[in-house]
Amino acid sequence: MAMKDDVYKSFNSKTTKELQKIWDENDRNEYSTVAFEVIEEILKKRNESIKLPENKDRLKSTDSNANKEKNKGGFWSFDKMISGILIKILYVLGVLGLIVTGAVMFADDDTILIGIGIIIFGNILWRIICEGIIIAFKMFEKLNQIEQKI
Repeated sequence: MAMKDDVYKSFNSKTTKELQKIWDENDRNEYSTVAFEVIEEILKKRNESIKLPENKDRLKSTDSNANKEKNKGGFWSFDKMISGILIKILYVLGVLGLIVTGAVMFADDDTILIGIGIIIFGNILWRIICEGIIIAFKMFEKLNQIEQKI
């Protein structure tokens, strides 16, 4: 809401003629949706007649640009991460490897404790490492979602 208040203060200082020009041009690439909401509110308070912008095409092209931005990228742009799935696969392989290594060491009388340690503590440590990596990728995904909403 504070952002809308700042936008309101900024546009309220403009003349009605300037606001009407911005409204009529309907340049959604230059001004945000919040800006147009504020301009509409100010014009209504100033008892100005508000008509729908004549060039609705700009709004449509902006919407299609937003869709293109949302769908852009793919494998080569690294906008969509596949690492989460790969980390889970590596986790399972790592667990199996730690269990096999621990079992081999457990079979030898001299390294029984090391084998137990690898099976228990190795798997706990491996889980923590993989969870940390997955958390980093989840944060990246959430930031992308926030960016798309803005």
